[in-house]
Amino acid sequence: MELLLLALAGLVVLAVPVYNGIVNRKNAVQSAWASVLVQERQKMKILPALEKAVSEYSEFEKGLLTQITQLREHLNGLEEEAPNTDRLNQSEALTNEIMKSVNLTVEAYPDLKSEGLVRNMMQEISEQQEQIGAALRLFNSNVQIFNSYIQNFPNNLVNSILNKEPPVRVFTDSKAASNFEYRPNL
Repeated sequence: MELLLLALAGLVVLAVPVYNGIVNRKNAVQSAWASVLVQERQKMKILPALEKAVSEYSEFEKGLLTQITQLREHLNGLEEEAPNTDRLNQSEALTNEIMKSVNLTVEAYPDLKSEGLVRNMMQEISEQQEQIGAALRLFNSNVQIFNSYIQNFPNNLVNSILNKEPPVRVFTDSKAASNFEYRPNL
């Protein structure tokens, strides 16, 4: 009887750290997945703001180009022989309007080139994708650790009796996987 109680106590002493290990590793998997979602959420928050900024800058540049074309037409209409002060005043007013717009915009947005903004937007998207990739690698690493832990002996016995946690699927990308001819024989 004492031997049976001693064996049972030994099993409990061995089972508790395994049980807690399964719980801890499951929590690490959940935390890693939450990090993936945070990165996705961050990207989804940034992209609309970047798209709006690029669109606004592009619209500003289109408007500025139209104003400059109008100014050029006004200036070309000025003849050397017949001074036209009204046309000159219109040209000066248009020049002042363009300069005010450019100065205000330059103060608020030092880089007005939409080409640069598009490049910056693409760089930001690329950085967000890299961060998501890093978060997914961390997630898959935690999944591998968790799955190995619940499948190794004697942990699998404790898990099947107490925790009953199923293995977690690693993140895979079927579209990316279709680009490879190699298929592991798993």
